Amino acid sequence: IHFYKSFRVMSGLLYNLQYVIPKVNYENPASKVESIEFKVGILYIGSTDGNLLQYGVEERQNEDGNNVLLSNFMQRKFLGEKSKVTFLSAAPALNTIIVVCGGNLSLLDMSTLEPKPGFHNKLKGISCSVVDTSNEGHFSVRICVAKKKQVALYNIDEEKMTLVRSRELNEPVVNLSVSGETVCVATHSRYLILNLESGGLIDLFPIEENSTSYMITRIQEKEFLVTGPGNLAIFVTGEGTS
Repeated sequence: IHFYKSFRVMSGLLYNLQYVIPKVNYENPASKVESIEFKVGILYIGSTDGNLLQYGVEERQNEDGNNVLLSNFMQRKFLGEKSKVTFLSAAPALNTIIVVCGGNLSLLDMSTLEPKPGFHNKLKGISCSVVDTSNEGHFSVRICVAKKKQVALYNIDEEKMTLVRSRELNEPVVNLSVSGETVCVATHSRYLILNLESGGLIDLFPIEENSTSYMITRIQEKEFLVTGPGNLAIFVTGEGTS
């Protein structure tokens, strides 16, 4: 595992690639990294064989006077046999890490990796998920998930997980991103913009046949970057313009 560490020079901001974990501490040699998350000095690694690994990461000065990043293995949590850990998102304000393993969503304690009381496996059959980053830092988290043809927005706080809104589509969802109640969705054939508050739907453009890229990246409030025809990157907004 590598980290990009930034530092300032007169010409601007540069990045230096540093080793943090030369070799991940897997039990199964065939296991690989499937997902990753880093918050408040803790690195979480989700594997292809259902394990969640936790490392502490800190910056220290070496003998040459250079600042380096060091890691120490903390613990491992087995989540599901032959199941990939496809999604990780830590919410320090709730002391919670959101995990999707084998399509099942769990909320775990960030420190102990034990299930949060009353939250274990609340959602199943998830194909993709994303946290609304515009709500970060609050004492609640909003997560948008897809279950087959359904898109659903949930609010998670210290006590419960609540369904905010949901919408059924004509095709299964393969990727999505969210900003507030505006969701950019990729199905196997098209990109769409959903307004979960009003129920509105905007058909953006078709996805090329045999395409393997369904990229959607949130740029800023209600603006997304998607893969368009010819693998060109296209900016789209909540109003569907580009």
